Amino acid sequence: MDDDDIREGLRAGDADRAFRLLADRYRAAVFRVCYAVIQNRAIAEEAMQETFAKAFRKRRRLASADSVKAYLLRIARNAALDVQRKAQRRRGLDRHHGDPEAPVVTAPSPGLEVAEVTALLDCLDTLEPATRTALLLHHWEERSWQEIAEVVKLPVDTIRMRAARVLRDLLTCLAGKGVAP
Repeated sequence: MDDDDIREGLRAGDADRAFRLLADRYRAAVFRVCYAVIQNRAIAEEAMQETFAKAFRKRRRLASADSVKAYLLRIARNAALDVQRKAQRRRGLDRHHGDPEAPVVTAPSPGLEVAEVTALLDCLDTLEPATRTALLLHHWEERSWQEIAEVVKLPVDTIRMRAARVLRDLLTCLAGKGVAP
């Protein structure tokens, strides 16, 4: 696809119009890249917003790039990795101050193969819905157990106990699918 209209807008100083075109044209592709790295819709959307913010800051380079799309998707991948690293650092701090015995599920790493992600999603699909929701909210969206208890309408201790048991079951399920944690 020819992006001369975007380049022309950026060079002419009409950044608003150029970025509307850029976002309309590449929003879905940027989101797919971010989601492929992070595997979490909410965090991928955050990374997508960061991508367009970085692209705006680098608009001169974007205007002169050989491929606007390739340059933007490279920014998206890097933004997603940055957002993911920040989330992992936060989880690391939580683990350090929390229960050291509690197993932790993190968002899939950028190096995971499609088969590994598919196996994880298959294993998650076998879980009881309230427990799956609790697990995902806690480990991927970093919600507190109290918030989760209110969402799934179960006592906090019940949710924590189920989540701990389910993590062991997930590891067993993944091993059965040939995926080593």
